[in-house]
Amino acid sequence: MENTTNHYLHINSRHRLDTGNNDAVVKVHLSKPIKNCVRCCVKQFNIANHLYNIRKGENILRWVEFYKPELNNPLGDKFFYRQFSVAIPPRYYTAEELVQAINALIGAMSNHTVTDDINEQIPTIVLSQIAKDQENQYHIKLEFSDGSPGIKYFAPVHQQTSLWRHLGMSDSQCIHAMKRVKTEYDDISENLQNLNTTYIYYNALTLMGTSGTPISKISNFPATIESPSGIYITSDQLTAGETYETRINQTNKFCEGVATNILEFVQFDLGRYSYIHKDYVYPHYHGLHKKDITEVDVALRSEEGTLLSFQECGDFNMIIQFECAEVNEVSEEDIRAYNAEGYRLAHTPDRILLK
Repeated sequence: MENTTNHYLHINSRHRLDTGNNDAVVKVHLSKPIKNCVRCCVKQFNIANHLYNIRKGENILRWVEFYKPELNNPLGDKFFYRQFSVAIPPRYYTAEELVQAINALIGAMSNHTVTDDINEQIPTIVLSQIAKDQENQYHIKLEFSDGSPGIKYFAPVHQQTSLWRHLGMSDSQCIHAMKRVKTEYDDISENLQNLNTTYIYYNALTLMGTSGTPISKISNFPATIESPSGIYITSDQLTAGETYETRINQTNKFCEGVATNILEFVQFDLGRYSYIHKDYVYPHYHGLHKKDITEVDVALRSEEGTLLSFQECGDFNMIIQFECAEVNEVSEEDIRAYNAEGYRLAHTPDRILLK
């Protein structure tokens, strides 16, 4: 087994080049290459736990509404649908602040109707935080009322990133768009004509109540929006396709593992405004196959895989360990001396001593 030595790179994100781009990416140009790198790992990482919980690229709340007009309406006896969304300004929110912000955004929506039917009314959708079953856990309650003469249903929609999950909504309480073969909702509209309890989206669909008798829906799980689970450290330069990550294949909808550039996952296991210090005893090693490293790139991504900005996560410090093979390198002086000696021996006559 070959001998190895360790080299360490200390990275302070505050030393990054100011390019005007606020992405949480640091590129380090090494003044001297780190040669013959066998493998590397994140040895230590340090960041303050003040991460935004509503971030750019993950701040869209989506849902779909289905509406069937009253009998003898010119539009016909069927359900129509339309997807709606609100964009929440990125920052940190408590659960109570977040539901208030969502309520204000929904209340300010224009053209919040499914059809052009003049009889269809704008529904009232209100989110609130409640204690459930005397537990010390807070769930999200949605309350619906609608004054339209027809029938209207509401369903949360999961995309690749979903705020509903952090608000405590389980998969069964949402339409998971990434797992659907169809991109439209015609099949759901058809099933609403004779909805039964065995239908895959039965628990995701909520009949909206009337103005006088609203209907509510409560999240299956407590809201975890106030506690981000952690962040990913990624790198293109320091990974070689030997780490895999699961995803939903959008062709066959299978769960598949694909090569990824994840270096390490940093779990946030302390309260907000604490410092997260990670010193990895059993680090996640990445093979570099005796590569010479002249440049290092690292980026921070959310637990959903979205690239963060420094405004959302703040600065960080980290130490990367490189395990390098020991190679006996020959200097230029040694090579010149070797060649000179060879030349001398080749051009010096042999001496024969006679006695």
